[in-house]
Amino acid sequence: MAHLTKKKIKGNNYYYARECQRVGGKVKTVWQKYLGTVDQMIQRTETGISEPVEIHLLEAGGVAALYGLAEELGITAVIDELVPKRVQGPSIGQYMVVAAINRCIRPCGKLNIPEWMNETPLPRWLKQSSELFDSQAFWNHMRKLNRENIQAIEQELAQRVARRYKLNLRTVLYDETNYFTFIHSFNERCTMAQRGRNKQKRNDLRQVGLAVLVDAEHQLPLFHDVYEGNRSDCREFAGIVEEMTARLKTIREGCEGITLIMDKGHNSTPNLNRIAAEDGLHFIGSLRPWDHPALVAIPLSKYTDNLDREGWQTYRTTCEAFGLACTVVITYNNELYIAQEKVLWREVESANNKLSALQSKLNNPAPKGKKPTMEGTEKNVAEILRGRHMKDIFAVTVYQAKTGICLRYQLKRSMVKQIQERLFGKTILFTDRHDWSTRDIVDSYHAQYKIEDVFRLSKNTHGVSWFPMHHWTDHNIRVHAFYCMIGLLLVGALRIKLREAHIEMSVERALHHLQGIREVAQIYPNGTHHVTTNTVTSTQKKLYTALGLNAWLPLVLGTTH
Repeated sequence: MAHLTKKKIKGNNYYYARECQRVGGKVKTVWQKYLGTVDQMIQRTETGISEPVEIHLLEAGGVAALYGLAEELGITAVIDELVPKRVQGPSIGQYMVVAAINRCIRPCGKLNIPEWMNETPLPRWLKQSSELFDSQAFWNHMRKLNRENIQAIEQELAQRVARRYKLNLRTVLYDETNYFTFIHSFNERCTMAQRGRNKQKRNDLRQVGLAVLVDAEHQLPLFHDVYEGNRSDCREFAGIVEEMTARLKTIREGCEGITLIMDKGHNSTPNLNRIAAEDGLHFIGSLRPWDHPALVAIPLSKYTDNLDREGWQTYRTTCEAFGLACTVVITYNNELYIAQEKVLWREVESANNKLSALQSKLNNPAPKGKKPTMEGTEKNVAEILRGRHMKDIFAVTVYQAKTGICLRYQLKRSMVKQIQERLFGKTILFTDRHDWSTRDIVDSYHAQYKIEDVFRLSKNTHGVSWFPMHHWTDHNIRVHAFYCMIGLLLVGALRIKLREAHIEMSVERALHHLQGIREVAQIYPNGTHHVTTNTVTSTQKKLYTALGLNAWLPLVLGTTH
């Protein structure tokens, strides 16, 4: 409740409107407005001016939705309980929630966090000044988080969301991705950022890897790990499989069994046997078709149409894979066949053009310069044919002639036809879920697109963006990944709320609409103020109601269409 207070400065009395609240057991000023002297206040009253002298416009809708979900899940309380600090300034949980919301709304470096917060109602809700969230304060509090308490916090949050949203953990999805960084090549203090095959084609930069486990229904993160950028997917999976299975055991209350969906990059005998040995834990994966010629040789005439999917056929059998007796489902997809055929002929054309250019160069050598060598030419040919199947499709001979090094090549069209008939359009799935129907196995495996959506969201400036990442130590990169996971958790909870309200909308689109809801504060000459929201659209009003934003923002005045 605001009250009037007087300050005496150099013998003159000056009046202020001030609002105080109890914070951490102490009374603090949370809002103050200068009103002037008694004569100035009387003069403004007599003139009868009713127009506001100040109007403050804040981005409120998206922040309110995510902050409300964070409070609903008790994220701040969980972090503060597991990583406590003395009662002074913002808590560690508040720093992490602010960083997570920023990742979802307007991702920026820590230097710009206070400026961004001042454009939102967050300081008022947190009862903390935005100046306390400067970059140095962030770094100081990030030091208090280590890998062990991050894991403990994530486990508690995973258990909490599993109970609150009654997650169906029948299937969970696991995959890895990587993110390029601008960490200097000669920075030896960071061991996590290494060069590797970057999925955004930035192989010139150092990168870090991220492994994520999500539920298949709502894409809520249940487990994550940050690792060196040059570590292979299979090695990373082997390093965390025990920790991940332990996490699944803690959250599977009421579930008869959990099936882990993963791609072929994680296949190895130790990995799969470790999963199969765990009671109540199963897997569905895929096999490389070219490694199993007997399976892909099965003619399509033996396949059946039992998926209710146009252009799809399946063949079911059993075999041993990685030392385990597995159920195998081979699927044939006509659209996949057409796509693979187009890619193959594009690569064939490219390789043919390069071989033709190399042959012409050898037949017409430059009069000056170094002459071609057998070894160098063979390396050039190997580079041209490094694409999949190219070595089988082209017969290439490099030989020494009287005129110099020569090249002869031929496209084997019969081999192209054989590859198309045996491999194209086919996916080999294998599982220890022997009791599942063919349709359940296929549908569960092809839900992997959902975790790809999670990664796409993390690389989108309008999602839970990993970028920018202005950290260059292993520890801070690990904490950066942690609050990105909190951001994904909030977005997943938002997705659940939208579905419960029967709102068919992506979370990106929902946040875009919510960002259009602004808080409007009007300050009048007599010191009074009025807070409301701008006029909103019918879609924004629907989101406002579904997400319960009235708990954080004043009632909407009206709607437009």
